Amino acid sequence: MPEPKDDWALVKVHASALCTEYKAYLTGYNLLVMGHEGAGEVVEVAQPGPMKVGDRVVILPQPGCGYMR
Repeated sequence: MPEPKDDWALVKVHASALCTEYKAYLTGYNLLVMGHEGAGEVVEVAQPGPMKVGDRVVILPQPGCGYMR
């Protein structure tokens, strides 16, 4: 089970959209990430902040620019 650190949160994913990556997977192309956005629930936070356990969130599994708003 992963543990959040720093300003991270652990999210239980309830749903994830599948796009063209899924079509590539079906043809045998192995991808590390399936889908773009995930929707789920925060189950643990590393430290107090804007998110708390039980919050419903949307996440992007790909690395972003490193800037959060």
